[in-house]
Amino acid sequence: MGIKKTIDYLEKNKNYSYVEDIALDTAAVYAESKQYDKSYIYHQKMIQTQKQIQRGECLYEF
Repeated sequence: MGIKKTIDYLEKNKNYSYVEDIALDTAAVYAESKQYDKSYIYHQKMIQTQKQIQRGECLYEF
């Protein structure tokens, strides 16, 4: 399963904490390989996900 499909699945199930982690890690990998356009996309996904978490739209494990 690709990164995008994984993120889509997790978002559909409101597992935003995992989306945040995957987006951050993916952005870092792309930045390290100097693919800054893709890195930017995943960095923005991470920020968007953090906002959803702050609004309480997630299923965190406690």
